[in-house]
Amino acid sequence: RVAQVGRNTNTKTKGDDSIRLPSKAEGPMHTNHTSNKQTSSRYGSIKFENNETAPFVESAKNSTDNFNNSYSLEDAPAHVEKSDILTDSKSVYKDGNLSEDAFSLLYMESGETSSILVNCYVFTVFFIQFLVLVVVAADLFNYEDDKHWPNPPADVSIELRISQYFAIALAVFMEENITTSLSMLLHILFDNKLDVHHNVPKRIILIGSCGKFLIGYFSLFISLIIAIQSSKVIDLFANFAGMYFIGSVDNIFFQLVDDGYFGETLENRAEYVKDKRLPHHRGYSGVVLLFILSTMMGVCGWINCVQSSGELFTHSITVHLGDEIMYWPSLLNGEYEWKNGYRVGGRPVYVEARCSNTLGESECGIISFCLNTRTWTWSTFDYHSDSNNYEKLIHEASCTKYFVISPRTDAFDVMEVPATEWSMISQPSGVELPVPTFTITSSDCKSRDDCSGAGSCNTASKKCICDEERFGLNCEAQKPCKRIVIDPRGPGLVGFPDKYEILLDEMNNIVTTNNGRPVYINFEAAGYFNLILFGGYRWIIMRSLQLPSFKGSSTLDLISYIKKFHANNELHASFVSEPSRGYSPAGLDWNKWLSRTAKNNERKNGSLGTVESVDAFLINAFCTIDDDCGNGRCDE
Repeated sequence: RVAQVGRNTNTKTKGDDSIRLPSKAEGPMHTNHTSNKQTSSRYGSIKFENNETAPFVESAKNSTDNFNNSYSLEDAPAHVEKSDILTDSKSVYKDGNLSEDAFSLLYMESGETSSILVNCYVFTVFFIQFLVLVVVAADLFNYEDDKHWPNPPADVSIELRISQYFAIALAVFMEENITTSLSMLLHILFDNKLDVHHNVPKRIILIGSCGKFLIGYFSLFISLIIAIQSSKVIDLFANFAGMYFIGSVDNIFFQLVDDGYFGETLENRAEYVKDKRLPHHRGYSGVVLLFILSTMMGVCGWINCVQSSGELFTHSITVHLGDEIMYWPSLLNGEYEWKNGYRVGGRPVYVEARCSNTLGESECGIISFCLNTRTWTWSTFDYHSDSNNYEKLIHEASCTKYFVISPRTDAFDVMEVPATEWSMISQPSGVELPVPTFTITSSDCKSRDDCSGAGSCNTASKKCICDEERFGLNCEAQKPCKRIVIDPRGPGLVGFPDKYEILLDEMNNIVTTNNGRPVYINFEAAGYFNLILFGGYRWIIMRSLQLPSFKGSSTLDLISYIKKFHANNELHASFVSEPSRGYSPAGLDWNKWLSRTAKNNERKNGSLGTVESVDAFLINAFCTIDDDCGNGRCDE
């Protein structure tokens, strides 16, 4: 303020008296007035006592030669408040306005009653702002058990990655709560002679600055999580705009105070804040901001590396499709794996788990991404083709031979696409129809909990190793009984035997189909077998002669065939059960499969064609006639 007198005033008058400030050519000036004189400026007036030599005015004159010179606060007269002059030529910061936010109201001293009012108001604003941030954080941290915290997408596009780094840098440098609170903290801790106001307790200023820093730091932390979790560029910047608004709540409340919505006392305090000047410790604040920025960039870069490695992709999925529209696609139900890290458009290609061991003339089911339509599709693919043509063949299968298709999406993981939004292509019409029954679930495991609490997880393969009495991909079922019989209380299945044994390999392990279900067998003379196995959506009872391409006659031949077994549209059975996802054929209703052609064009049996209900049930062999056990645990 005093410097402005020297810079901008040559002669200032009030009434008939005046003080003329000489130019540099006229040399220094000394006052020797016999009465009190007064000089005015746009900042107010400064009075001089009788015969005062006013050394501080001499210093003000010298400032016209060098604007970088500053004068000592001790030289100012008592009428000039030292708190209004915040300059120091030896410090590494420049003057700046005190931040116009609710926290700055704490830094201005007034009466005891008004101080209590201000403190209550400021801490109420802090609580509201912090509570909103906590609610946002709770929503972001409400992740599913089968995902990796902090829930980043499996992978993202290059455009989104660039946007992530840009948004993080923008958030850091626009987070004024960090910079202004650091300036105040450093000002209070290290510049003791530059108090904002000498009557304000430092602990109040310290508490306010720490609260403001906490809000800023918490906002940046949430902004980092938002950047990591974003899967679309537009969502990223929309969420960042929301975070900027939340971070500005204290500024909004200050504006309301300044507009008089909370009374004259707070309004006066706001006016005082607007007139204050505060040194900005730009050097120290810059170091802290660069540290925060580098940390956030490092975390984001680490997440991007994990995404690029494919670690976040689901490696094994289980697909379950109904046969309401078409029968043969349900035969492809079962486990699908991401084999050999192969990708299309950065997305994994899932192939039937046993596809590498399937019969040469069979095509395998694949679930992959079609770049042309930006959709996930389920199709068939000749896995035994020349590996050099895989990319071309997978592209053709995914984009032209699919029978189930997802909506248009940019998702990198098929698990991110809701199964309820997929459609089936009805053949031969080619019309897209909603799929009544369709689910895609992850078969991966990370801990024992993913194995139904009844097995251990091999973290390398992400496969469950079930306990002795458990069974299934995720150990979700009881171990199947070794023998199944037809309930003797009914008429039985005409032309088929009553007893079936579970099929075991040479290592005494249960032989399963691609769906992970056991196989039951009844040996007949001359190398013929009767089988009970799972077709993907229903259990079926058939003869070995009905197995496509089976040429063997021994048990070992059958075991080898079942391990390579791949159901296809040529598969036909004598009996089919009701739809089931269970691991045992016991307790289900059965139908005789008469023809694949619907009788009188009726579709009440879905795509099965013509079936006839039979009064026969399978039960566990070691249960009594009065207790058929159903699908319960078999007590042997």
